[in-house]
Amino acid sequence: MKRNWTPDELMDVWTLHPSELEMINQARTDKNRLGIALLLKWFQYESRFPTRPQDVPPHILRFLARQLAISPDVLKQYTWQGRTIARHRVLVRTYLGFREATVEDGDHLTQWLVEFVLSQERREDALQEAL
Repeated sequence: MKRNWTPDELMDVWTLHPSELEMINQARTDKNRLGIALLLKWFQYESRFPTRPQDVPPHILRFLARQLAISPDVLKQYTWQGRTIARHRVLVRTYLGFREATVEDGDHLTQWLVEFVLSQERREDALQEAL
């Protein structure tokens, strides 16, 4: 994750849109609202979820918290393991139209790589890019 962001970049990447706010505000507590907002915007930017609070640059946390009108300190109470964050990840993936990959997905991807990419390209970096 990028550590330094300009104000314009923060606005472009980390601004919560009305439909996102509607989904986020369904959570009952400030810590969960901020946690969901962080997971959502992080996933949109990185295509993955953050794994620990230390990964989050403080100015991003403050920017998100300001939009929700809550203190960024509530994230200290957010649980980074267990059922709650697992539900929040499902909520974010569902909202964005994603699902977790399955073994069958891996099989289809392997077949596609063999049929369409490996027959055209042998360089490892090009294969990784295609993947």
